[in-house]
Amino acid sequence: MNNPTIYRQADSRWGSLPYPTKAYSFAGNGCGCCAVTHCAIELEKYKNFTPADVRKFMVQFATKGHGTLWAGISKGLVNYGFTVHWRSADSMADIFKVIEASPIKCGVILFGSTNGPDGTVWTKGGHYISFVDYKVENGKHYFYLKDSGGRKHDGWKWGCYEKSMKGDVRQVWICTGTKEAQPAPVERKYTGTIPKPTLKKGSSGTGVENWQKFLNWYGSYGLKVDGKFGPLTKEATRAFQAANGLTDDGIAGPKTMEKAKTFK
Repeated sequence: MNNPTIYRQADSRWGSLPYPTKAYSFAGNGCGCCAVTHCAIELEKYKNFTPADVRKFMVQFATKGHGTLWAGISKGLVNYGFTVHWRSADSMADIFKVIEASPIKCGVILFGSTNGPDGTVWTKGGHYISFVDYKVENGKHYFYLKDSGGRKHDGWKWGCYEKSMKGDVRQVWICTGTKEAQPAPVERKYTGTIPKPTLKKGSSGTGVENWQKFLNWYGSYGLKVDGKFGPLTKEATRAFQAANGLTDDGIAGPKTMEKAKTFK
């Protein structure tokens, strides 16, 4: 850990800012943006950034009443100079291996609504919390957390996965390295196949495979190209739509495919 600063999403300096509209304040929906901020300030280039600064980029991935899109977390971390490994927490053993192999130990965890084994309440719905260090002691795995919410799971406290987190981790974004910040790819040309509309959650087949390949090219979303339009593909679709001024409903209809064709 390089930067001890902890930001709260309800801080009066930015808590009342819209995220994405005035009806949805940063205080209520800004945990994802704060989590990205906590990672960004680990880098010298962004050490003095606040959530208000990072919000200017992240607001394009904010949804009405549901905080930040999953794919938006990846986009934010990449924008602020990280290479990112994103995966669902179906195999924490694999996640631990990736973190342990990474030269830097920071990232973002999405918690669900299940309490930890020791009764720790992380959130009543969904909540992003950053980690800025990691260690293994006596076979147990510990994350150094910075929680922007009111429960404040931080305060120089190491969170033990086996004791307090197991069963409630939903997604993990691991910063595996650093690089120069990159905007969304708008100058490169896509050489793959843009499928025909309409694709949505529950769709399957070659068209979905081609759509997943495009989304991975566009935003480095790390989707598994399996031809199944599941939750991650929907979130990546919504992020693409939000970044390109489209209705972010997660349905790859005619307007979404027409926008995708402009990148060919």
